[in-house]
This record gives sequence, structure tokens and C-alpha cells, in this order.
Amino acid sequence: MAGFLWFSGDLISQSLEGKRFFVNQPHHRRAIKDGDDHSFPEPVDWTRVLQMTSYGLFAAGPIYTWWYGLLDRKTLHLKTGKFPPLVAIFLIYLFQFLCGDI
Repeated sequence: MAGFLWFSGDLISQSLEGKRFFVNQPHHRRAIKDGDDHSFPEPVDWTRVLQMTSYGLFAAGPIYTWWYGLLDRKTLHLKTGKFPPLVAIFLIYLFQFLCGDI
């Protein structure tokens, strides 16, 4: 699942950057040769897609599975207490603090 999410996320990212899946290659080469580089979009960088998918499949997926499993096991007693919604809010902030950007 993580590999698919990283795959689709990278394709969406590249499409927002202006890259397209199907680029008519002969016309694209002619446009570059004539100096008009902006008339045709760049193709998707499939090497980058493969790298991101591999990272999601072999690194991020297993690490996230282990990490969230550990947090669930360590905080199970908090979920069954008197204030489960407050515990959920606390866990969201804890996950964001521990795993978020610095």
C-alpha cells in the first residue's frame, strides 16, 4: 500500500509541475531544436517515479508500520480510559511532534 501511495503521490506532484504522461516525442524534439522549448510539456520522469515507489515500498512502509504499531501498543491503556477523545487529540499532536518536520 505504501508503494502505491508514494507512486501516485509522485505522479500527482509531477503533473502539478507541468509534466505530462504522453508527450509526442518527434514534435517535442523539433520544438527544442528550434529553440521554442515552452510549447510542449516535459514528459514524466519515470526514473524518479521508480525511486519514489521503491522508497515507499521498501523503506517508508515498513518503518511506518513498525512505528505506528509501537505507538498503538504503548498507548493502548490511554485509549480505554475516561477521556478517549482527549487521548486521540494528544496522540495526534504527539505523532506530529515526533514524526513531523523539524
